[in-house]
Amino acid sequence: MRTLIPLLLTALATPAAAQTGIAGPPSADVGPFKTSVGRELDSIRRSVDRGRRDGQLSRRDARAARREGGQIGTLANRYAADGYLSDSERAELSARAELLRAEVNRERLLRPASRPD
Repeated sequence: MRTLIPLLLTALATPAAAQTGIAGPPSADVGPFKTSVGRELDSIRRSVDRGRRDGQLSRRDARAARREGGQIGTLANRYAADGYLSDSERAELSARAELLRAEVNRERLLRPASRPD
């Protein structure tokens, strides 16, 4: 996971994504309604929590996945600041969430359930 997260960030980097400054975990709410991207991020967070609890994700991998999910949520909130997500913005957010989901699933499958470290 350590090698894929930088790759993800490099492949999908945008000026807005490069700016961090996350004060706390961002909400998955985008605008006045919950988007499919927000629901996907919630699902990924639950998967990370389950993987960590079941020993399928190391502390480091879980932290990296949560950080990436937070960055996607922050970007979603920035994109939706005008109350609207364009098709290209929605597609980018969906692609980022799908890549994160795939990486979390891959890490969970590679490590058998054990006691968390």
